[in-house]
Amino acid sequence: MKVKYLLLLIFFVIPFTSCKKKTGDTPAVVTYTPVYIASKSATIGCHVTSDGGSSLLTTGVYIGTSSNPDASGGSKLQMGTDTGLYIGKLSGLTPSTKYYVKAFATNAYGESKGSEANFTTPPTVADNDNNQCEIVIINDQTWMAGNLQSIHYRNGDQISTTNPETADISAESSPPYYWFANGDYTTSQTYGLLYTWYTVTDSRNICPTGWHVPTDADWTHLEESLGGYLYAGSSLKEFG
Repeated sequence: MKVKYLLLLIFFVIPFTSCKKKTGDTPAVVTYTPVYIASKSATIGCHVTSDGGSSLLTTGVYIGTSSNPDASGGSKLQMGTDTGLYIGKLSGLTPSTKYYVKAFATNAYGESKGSEANFTTPPTVADNDNNQCEIVIINDQTWMAGNLQSIHYRNGDQISTTNPETADISAESSPPYYWFANGDYTTSQTYGLLYTWYTVTDSRNICPTGWHVPTDADWTHLEESLGGYLYAGSSLKEFG
C-alpha cells in the first residue's frame, strides 16, 4: 500500500508582511450523469463551466468499480482541454456491474473534481434462439440494444422464410416470414433480421419472456424523454 506523507511548513510572519492578490483559481467542473447505460457501454462525461482564470490543461473523468475512483485505483480518462460539455461512449464494460464516475479538470492552480455519480450496467438477455443481446437503459426505459435475430417464436415454433428470398408474397393475406438483410445471413449479428408485420404481431410472441414489441406509446415516451422529436434522433445515433 502506498503511503503518503504530509510535510507541514511553519512560517513566522512579521506584521509588515504584504499580501499578494490571488489572480486565479482551480476550474469549476460538473460530473455528467449517464443517460445511456448498456450492458457493456455507457455515456460518460464532464461539464467544465469555468477555467478558473487560467488555461485548462486537462479535463475528463475518473471511473472505477469502487466509490471515489480518483483515490481507489480507478482509471483516469482525458476528454478535453477547454471549457464546455464533453460526452463520450465508453465501451468494454462488464454487464451487471456498478460503476462510479467523477469528473475532473486541471489548470495551473490545481485540480477540481465534480460530485460522484454511479450507474449499474444491465445484464444481457437471450432471445428465443439463445442469442445474447445487450440491454440499454435510456432514462426510465429498458430496451434491447440490438435488433432481433431469432427465427423462432417464444413457444418454439419456427418462423418461416421464403425460397427464394425474392418470392412474391403479395397474394398472401398474412405472411409470417423473416429474411436476412440483403440476403446475407452473416449480417444478422450486426443488423438483426427483417420480419413481416404479421410475424411481429403474432400471438406466439417474437420477443423473449418479459419483453414486448414497443408500442407507439413506448416510442413517444422515449422521444419525449430525450427532449422531443427535434433532438431524440441525434441522441440515439451511434457514436463514430
